Amino acid sequence: YTIWFWPGKRVIGGKELWKSTIGYLYKKCNEEESDNIFTKYKGNAFTNSGLDILLKKNNIEYVEVVGVDGGACVALTALCAIKNGYKVIVNEAAIGTMYKKNKNKYFKKLHEAGAEFV
Repeated sequence: YTIWFWPGKRVIGGKELWKSTIGYLYKKCNEEESDNIFTKYKGNAFTNSGLDILLKKNNIEYVEVVGVDGGACVALTALCAIKNGYKVIVNEAAIGTMYKKNKNKYFKKLHEAGAEFV
């Protein structure tokens, strides 16, 4: 399954970030014609209850996280996934950050919580 989440209010980082990263992913998402597209209004994607419902309904055990900011949304979602009983794969090559200090802090917590880093 591929599940897409989009910020509900704003994207931090300006037009160039939107054009290069978010814009590309949004186009790719629409090309897939997926029904698994959710909007989130907070950093942790699990605040949208539809995500957990979909994962449980389909007996998903592993969640691989990628995204724009490993020092915020990506890490918060991964930590909550572990809390909810999922095995988490952190794909470092596909995670950026705007807050390197936060990313390092959260990645340490993810390592300690048992996330797999690839």
